[in-house]
Amino acid sequence: MKKNVFAIALALLTATSAWAFKSGDLYYNITDASNKTVEVTYEYQGNSSNYSSLPGAVTIPATVSYNGTTYSVTSIGEEAFLSCYALTQVTIGNSVTSIGDGAFSSCYALTQVNIPDGVESIGAGVFYGCSKLTQVTIPNSVTSIGSSAFSGCAALTQVTLPESVTSIGSQAFAWCSALTQVNIPDGVTSIGNYAFYGCSALTQVNIPNSVTSIGYEAFEGTALYNNADNWTNNVLYIDNCLISANEGLSGNYEIAASTRLIADQAFSNCTALTQVTILGSVTSIGDYAFYWCSKLTQVTIPSSVTSIGDYAFEDCYALTAINVESDNTAYCSVDGILFNKDKTTLIQYPAGKPETSYNIPDGVTSIGYEAFRYCSALTQVTIPESVTNIGNYAFSGCSALTQVTIGNSVESIGEGAFYGCSALTQVTIGSGVTSIGDWAFSECSALTQVTIGNSVESIGEGAFYGCSALTQVTIPGSVTSIGDSAFEGCDALAEITVLAAVPPTVGYNAFYNVSRRIPVYVPAEALKDYQAADTWKEFYYLQAMPTSLQTPSMPESISVYGGMLHNPQQLPVSLYDMQGRMVYSGTAATVSQPAGVYVLRCAGASSKVLF
Repeated sequence: MKKNVFAIALALLTATSAWAFKSGDLYYNITDASNKTVEVTYEYQGNSSNYSSLPGAVTIPATVSYNGTTYSVTSIGEEAFLSCYALTQVTIGNSVTSIGDGAFSSCYALTQVNIPDGVESIGAGVFYGCSKLTQVTIPNSVTSIGSSAFSGCAALTQVTLPESVTSIGSQAFAWCSALTQVNIPDGVTSIGNYAFYGCSALTQVNIPNSVTSIGYEAFEGTALYNNADNWTNNVLYIDNCLISANEGLSGNYEIAASTRLIADQAFSNCTALTQVTILGSVTSIGDYAFYWCSKLTQVTIPSSVTSIGDYAFEDCYALTAINVESDNTAYCSVDGILFNKDKTTLIQYPAGKPETSYNIPDGVTSIGYEAFRYCSALTQVTIPESVTNIGNYAFSGCSALTQVTIGNSVESIGEGAFYGCSALTQVTIGSGVTSIGDWAFSECSALTQVTIGNSVESIGEGAFYGCSALTQVTIPGSVTSIGDSAFEGCDALAEITVLAAVPPTVGYNAFYNVSRRIPVYVPAEALKDYQAADTWKEFYYLQAMPTSLQTPSMPESISVYGGMLHNPQQLPVSLYDMQGRMVYSGTAATVSQPAGVYVLRCAGASSKVLF
């Protein structure tokens, strides 16, 4: 299994003075002059910060005076005592309410710390690597233990967590190899990934009923994990919580009676597991719980389950149905598709369903993260007007999906929403969309045409990266920014139209591998601005959008009469109103518009037309 090792990013200040004043052995910054508060900060020496001259024991006072003013010491700044190798003991004044991330990180000689009442959280990596720390008093005011807060405290033998604590962060006590027992108080709701990873002496822990989430490999490498008595048929249980399953688990598996929680990634990579029975005692299923169970065909969610974590069934390629017992109060299923109870969010469409088309029911407002990920049989999905949000990677890897119309009700297209939809040839983005997420249509290698709605303000990083068949794109007037690599690798682009009156800012490599000798049409009144703007000025053939009444190259088959555009050959056409806003783009045989004058574009030619 993957083994992550925590590393704190130690970005030290580079200013010539990182402190406002010195008092005694310590340096301080003024955090609020009117309320007279300061924080302890570090001594800056050249390209490093340290307290190399500090004695072994340090007292952080409750108050400190400077230039006739008395200040309350309310915080210890980030990395304030980082790598103070000689520091053995710290007494913290009772005015301190905040201890910054990494404050005592890598203080290898530190043996004892008393944290005063009033401190509400122990931040990320505060005591990371304090390998001689044997004792810590955590007051009742503390509500959360941050990521890697005590990671690598190899001499720590005992920790008492107060009743006030509600969360234990990822790797919070990882590699505390002398820790033998932990009492987790009622009120804790989450235990993070690797929280007690590598605590090789840990033989006893309680998990209260308040805990609804246990992170990945939270207890791996502990004596609990290595004790065969805690494993039942290749599955580890601790205090009625299913923690982990051996990747060799195969066939049908029934979760033990009285199990109430399935931890994050508990069954991940159990590629031979074909069926699982979840009993009515289970209330919570963790993130990625069945990730990559590639032969799992069917799951039934009992009525007792009130929480299903993110991506619980990701990459279960053979899964044909997720059924939910009818009296479940949080979830429901329709034809084996998982929804929330009121059917406003489509959570998961099973990747192994054989159907080639699917109509999302009216009333659904959100398509969840990775909801259709790797549904390789789907060729067509109809998105109703009720949908306002398409989640991150919602349709990623739907390799057979050929066409998508995103209605005017959709407001956002998530990151990677259609990433790798290699059969997708045409996309119409409705006028309600304001943002196209990073990598939204990346690697859609068959995409030849895209119509971007006229409310989109930003095109995300890599949004159309690798769309190597894309020949034409129209960027509406609402767009103000185009992200890094947005059209990188779109080497078939033969024409770009930009309707923005102010040249959009363009990110790094946004048009990398796009020929600078293709025509780029921009509003006539903004031509000079584009010719002076970064990236846009690189295109040789920047030109004003043609508005002539007729052009000899307009296909003869296209005509406008009877209040309609007639396009019998179904050629790609675009229509703009007289303000330069695109009102239609597509290949329909007939197109209707409100009465008025429009600019028709087809095959690189333009003509004014009257509807």
